[in-house]
Amino acid sequence: MHRPVQLYARVDNPSSDLMQRRVDTPSPSLSKDLSPNVAPGKQKLTTVMIMVLPLIFQAAIAIAIACIMIFPLDQSQFFLERYPTVTLADGTSIQLDGYHLLQSDITTLLSVSLVILRWVAAAWAGPLCWRVICLLGESHGVQRRDIRWASNRMVLPPSTYFRNPLAFVLGIILLVSAVPQAFSPVLTGAIRWEPITLNLDPIPGHSQPIVNISEQHFFDSEYSGSNVPMIIARDYVTTWGNSSETNVSRRLIPAIEGLGINSTLANITLPYLHTSVEWYKTLPSEVKRRINETMYVDGILAENATQLQNTHGSIWLTTDQVDFWWTRSWYLVLRAREGACSLQYYPYSPHMEDFPGYCHAVARVWFNATSGLCVNCRVVSQSVVQNDTELQLAQHDPTGKSYRVANMLAARIPNMTVLTTLLPAVEADRTRYVQMFLFRAYCSLWATTTELASQGVGAIAHRQSAYSPPLPSLKARVDSARVFAWLGVQLLATCAGVVFLYLQSKSKHPLIEDASMIAFDMDTSDAPKPSAHDKSEPTTLLIFESDGESWKVVVNSSLDPSTGTSKPSISVF
Repeated sequence: MHRPVQLYARVDNPSSDLMQRRVDTPSPSLSKDLSPNVAPGKQKLTTVMIMVLPLIFQAAIAIAIACIMIFPLDQSQFFLERYPTVTLADGTSIQLDGYHLLQSDITTLLSVSLVILRWVAAAWAGPLCWRVICLLGESHGVQRRDIRWASNRMVLPPSTYFRNPLAFVLGIILLVSAVPQAFSPVLTGAIRWEPITLNLDPIPGHSQPIVNISEQHFFDSEYSGSNVPMIIARDYVTTWGNSSETNVSRRLIPAIEGLGINSTLANITLPYLHTSVEWYKTLPSEVKRRINETMYVDGILAENATQLQNTHGSIWLTTDQVDFWWTRSWYLVLRAREGACSLQYYPYSPHMEDFPGYCHAVARVWFNATSGLCVNCRVVSQSVVQNDTELQLAQHDPTGKSYRVANMLAARIPNMTVLTTLLPAVEADRTRYVQMFLFRAYCSLWATTTELASQGVGAIAHRQSAYSPPLPSLKARVDSARVFAWLGVQLLATCAGVVFLYLQSKSKHPLIEDASMIAFDMDTSDAPKPSAHDKSEPTTLLIFESDGESWKVVVNSSLDPSTGTSKPSISVF
């Protein structure tokens, strides 16, 4: 019988153990040494390096991927477009210079890295199957099923693990070497992409943009035009809406209408009002007198106080002295309960639990009106900025503007009563309700009067402020625990490879140079074959022996197939 590579001749006696083999062209896996499949002495180091390099590269690539994800990638920001454009305050757009990586580029690079790692791992794990078979077969013996499972599934059958200690260790090595590539989703799922707004400061390839902000402080008029109440109410709604935020100041600035939300302004002045509320249990005589002087005209309820009769949550203010321009406190009346109320027998106690028929509360409000410099103020809606950091409050106001604006509230509050519907319910916290409304009303009035006073004045009434336009971006957040878990599995495979190399060094046949051709170098003529009738698989343990230039597979007659005990030839067990 002739074959393209090897020619075999069998003797007539089938029970004979002799086999004559003539080699016309040696198999690529065979070496020229006396031992089959063993690299010559001069090439031993080269052979070892070739076999070990995939194992080294696998560990190195895994460590490199993990380090890149944890350090450079984590918290990195990526634009949504490769050549993004930003909109400036005047409505114009500019394009950023340079080539920018996108999220898709990062995921592609990660996928390519994992594919390369899979190829490198396969270069080690593939030959490892036959090397494990040969190592186990030369000492304790293997069954046909062991060979089939290892070559097809890259693992040993479960029962083989308990045959002997060496089989258990080699089975674990195969299992650990095959598992790591199934953990790729653990790594790819470790990246979470969080939408953010990136403020460009500075804008790459462009100068820092500037915007002019109204800063007029000198005015004497109360702006009593017929349209002023409507302007103030509009500014209040535009600035605050139904926001429930506290401890922040806001300002409406028409000059930044073109800026997108989350833009930041380098420096800008914002109004600030601090109030302290003291509710009266009983009204002192001077309080009664001052309220009666301002709330009633010739015994008739003043027009600006009529909302107290029919509007739940309405507020009425009056200053505590005639010279209201420099006062530091107000008297306040609050409609704090719904239902039928009357002001005929004013004033009423704030303790409505004690006087259920009454629904008004009276308080004295001390205030400190000022303004402060906001650094990196954020645009929260169209033309509206808000401080996210603490204001640098002005220590002295030489023009008295802030207190003038604060004392104008007494005259403007009646026009703003309808805006109290945007606040939380007054029953929840009366003091917080009053403080929120006064603060927001003051900020809106301060911003409105500043804009009105700056009209037609010129550059002297404006402050220049640099700003950083926003750009929608994605921030990569890497779950370090998942990365370390994935890396641990990869390094576990490396450790398993090191253990195998140690076991291989104890073998009498040190290295298999070309595992891909080992099946062609095996003489299996004496190995039992499956039955042609019931297709049952033999359970006989087979031993691999050296037979000249090939492996010869023979039955180990000294083994008991039922127990699987054998005489080990490897000194570690």
